[in-house]
Amino acid sequence: MKATLEFDLNDQDEAMEYARVTSATSAYLALHEIGNDIFRPHRKHGYNGKIQELIDQCPDIEVNGEKVSAGSEIVSLLEDMFHDIIEKNNINMNNLL
Repeated sequence: MKATLEFDLNDQDEAMEYARVTSATSAYLALHEIGNDIFRPHRKHGYNGKIQELIDQCPDIEVNGEKVSAGSEIVSLLEDMFHDIIEKNNINMNNLL
């Protein structure tokens, strides 16, 4: 099975679409890197350096009857937002790498 995409690069809209198509792999890899390098450390082993220092300085708050760092909760909420955006745009990160 083959697929051929054709673009009229003299047409500004099609030229933009061509640029999107040809940069899709880079965009996917950037999203994957954000997930792994920014959010995964929070869930797995914590951050190195300034980010972890700032999280550790945040006061504790209660979430679902449990005390957690406010900074930790912020990172968790941002990760949820990231994954919601990925899902809303029908991107299955597991099928693309």
